[in-house]
Amino acid sequence: MDVVTALLNPPVEGNIYMKLPEGMKIPTGQPSGNDTLQLVCKLRKALYGLKEALRLWKQHINTFLCSICFSRSLYDASLYVSSNMMGSANCAYILLYVDNLLLVSPNQNIITYLKDLLTQKYRMTDLGRARQFLNIRIDRNLTSIHLSQERFVLSVLERFEMQACNSTVTPIDTIRKKRLTQKNQSLDTNPLDAYPQLDQACNRDQYLEY
Repeated sequence: MDVVTALLNPPVEGNIYMKLPEGMKIPTGQPSGNDTLQLVCKLRKALYGLKEALRLWKQHINTFLCSICFSRSLYDASLYVSSNMMGSANCAYILLYVDNLLLVSPNQNIITYLKDLLTQKYRMTDLGRARQFLNIRIDRNLTSIHLSQERFVLSVLERFEMQACNSTVTPIDTIRKKRLTQKNQSLDTNPLDAYPQLDQACNRDQYLEY
């Protein structure tokens, strides 16, 4: 499920003002552009580009999910769990990533019920059965669900031109220390500074699930 214009939903905390949007008509009798006194808009809801927008949205959706019998996981702040949905013993899970929600339950009636609740609260787009989520491909059959990141791994290898590379225990120049010692150069610098592509590849690696 995808929340349409998610960041525009939460109300703004405190007083935040913005300049009048370009093209907005100023009411008759109000100061115009060259006057000392300028009109501003007071925000009632968040806008895209507002520094606090994402935090306000997370608070807003968290309050709503908790109100429909979900609790946020202590180990993953984006995972919500309910063990008593619709008065049944079936569990339901919601995985939240910004404005995308992945609904999981062994009971299809619960999935339908959750979609109705979300649609009543927000403008939603039903994307159907999940086939991919956060670079994880999801394949199903009658008895199991298979998760794969093969496509993501191949894209990372292709980006860093490593398709033909062989595996190694230490993916860095292990004799660099010896060369620097022979040249009396300092070893205090970060070794990744000399390998910017390796640093970028390691950052990509954090998105892999082992």
